[in-house]
Amino acid sequence: MNQEVLEKNNNTIELSYQEVPLYKRFFAGLIDLFSTILLTIILVLLSLLVYQETSFYKTSINNIENVCLESKLFVKQNSDLIAISSYYSLDNKDLTNEVKKKELSERANYFYIELNSYSEKENEGRDILNSFIEEYGLDYFVFDKENNIYIEKEDVLDGDFIKFYTYLIDNNALAYLTQSSIYLKESINIFIVQLLIVLISFIVSILVFYLLFPLIFKRGNKSLGKLIFRFGSLNEKGLCLTKKDFFIKFLWFFLIEVILSIFTIGIPFIFSVGMMFISKNKQNFNEYMSKTYSLMNESNKFYLDYEEYYFEKKKNSN
Repeated sequence: MNQEVLEKNNNTIELSYQEVPLYKRFFAGLIDLFSTILLTIILVLLSLLVYQETSFYKTSINNIENVCLESKLFVKQNSDLIAISSYYSLDNKDLTNEVKKKELSERANYFYIELNSYSEKENEGRDILNSFIEEYGLDYFVFDKENNIYIEKEDVLDGDFIKFYTYLIDNNALAYLTQSSIYLKESINIFIVQLLIVLISFIVSILVFYLLFPLIFKRGNKSLGKLIFRFGSLNEKGLCLTKKDFFIKFLWFFLIEVILSIFTIGIPFIFSVGMMFISKNKQNFNEYMSKTYSLMNESNKFYLDYEEYYFEKKKNSN
């Protein structure tokens, strides 16, 4: 659409517009996208700070901490939870290897006995521990047939046991700890709230830069990117969009290119961008569906209606 002719009361007015170069549309889109992402990050960080001060979050964290401490796989130092595989590791020079090995052995065996409370299967914890030893620890243990359990060899160095138990805890025990019903429930609750915070922050950011901005800069319904690169959205008559037309355009964009893209790994958004390169009038998807165009002119002047054009033309002629 290089030129648009408007008719009213047998009078003809001529407005000249040019198609917006694709590079301008591309960089304008990048500015809008970057601004949306930046605002989303700010809103997410602020929301998380508020969320972490709520009783709901503190209760969930407290319940998780209790499960971790009751499992004996963690120790609490000041206000931090530390996995025993780190606290009693070989790097800790404040404790002897004998003490560290003893703590790791007792805590690991306690956890696997108590693991039965996380499962309906009888003796599951003992079976898991035995299987792990059979795969990784036969050099350090011998099997006690009477009690159906492996016991430590007396001729193995404490340092070697520490390496085995830290590997056991990091690669097996901690994973089973997360199967605790309380741990799992509270973790899911926290994840759901955090996910909602991200989604709501993203949607609010979309509304700010793709709805609020164009409503404020209503001549051409310019987003921040369009404002910088001096082009706007116009209807088939070469006039600015009515509020109804703009909301129809926005809904096509929001529901298809944003919401549907979230659930389809961005396919509708990619398709919309591709349309600018192959469609006759360089329209993306929401422009095509709403019969609107991205256009520019030398004066960067966009008229709201016929009356405004005639009024300005008359004023200039005087």
